[in-house]
Amino acid sequence: NSERFVKGQYTTPYVCGKNKVFFRSGALTKLELDRLPIRSDHMSNLSNSVKTVVHRRKFLVMKRAVIKLQAVYRFHVAQRDYKEKVKASAIVYCWMKRLLMRTKRRKLRENKASIKIQSTWRGFNPQKKFRQQKKAAAMVQRRLKKRRDRQHFHCAFAEVVEAARKQKQMKSLLHKLSSREYPNTSKDELLVECQLMISYLGEQLHLQRAKTSDVQTGMANTKRTVESLQSHNDALEAEKKASKITSSQQTKKILALEEHIKGQEVSLLDLKKSNNHLQQKQTMADE
Repeated sequence: NSERFVKGQYTTPYVCGKNKVFFRSGALTKLELDRLPIRSDHMSNLSNSVKTVVHRRKFLVMKRAVIKLQAVYRFHVAQRDYKEKVKASAIVYCWMKRLLMRTKRRKLRENKASIKIQSTWRGFNPQKKFRQQKKAAAMVQRRLKKRRDRQHFHCAFAEVVEAARKQKQMKSLLHKLSSREYPNTSKDELLVECQLMISYLGEQLHLQRAKTSDVQTGMANTKRTVESLQSHNDALEAEKKASKITSSQQTKKILALEEHIKGQEVSLLDLKKSNNHLQQKQTMADE
């Protein structure tokens, strides 16, 4: 548009001289008018570039800040999750420890009760058997004593009858010897009767000696049985003392275990309190 076709020739809006450029009339104005939108476009492009650089820098700064905020938030979330996991693991550990202690205590109680029941049952069966044996032994002893007493009675009765007969014969012999009422009795008959009496007295003496030896033997046997019973009683007393010592030791162990369980319960309560305190602190920090 800067060139115009006038009278069959192309004319330019300016003419170049040696040192200057001469514009035709109206060309400079048009040039200025054409230059103004170009400059405005350049200025807008330049301002847009500057604004782009500024906004890009602001965007990068905001991006770095957002990245840092995201890192801080993620760190806070991870720290919170870690604390919650630690707290949950502590709670689970305390709960499991409490459950184990309860189970151990229950087993100790059951073991103690079972030991008591076993000891009672083991004592009941021997006591029952001992009572039955005692009853049977008493019955056998009664029968044996009855038979022995009957035999002794028959023997004693026969001895008494024989002694009475011999005593009667001796009295009659003494009466014959001291009196003169039997002149017809010969000396041989008297000697025979005296010999019979002497033999009877010898038999009685022998029987008394045998009874004395039997009594001495029975006393010795009784003494030995008493000594054996005394030794057995001493052994039972020693076993009783040993059982008392073992029972006292068991009771001490049980008391120590109960105290340990109480201490564990107290520690569990302290852990619960500390966990509650930590939870409160955590909730306050989150708020």
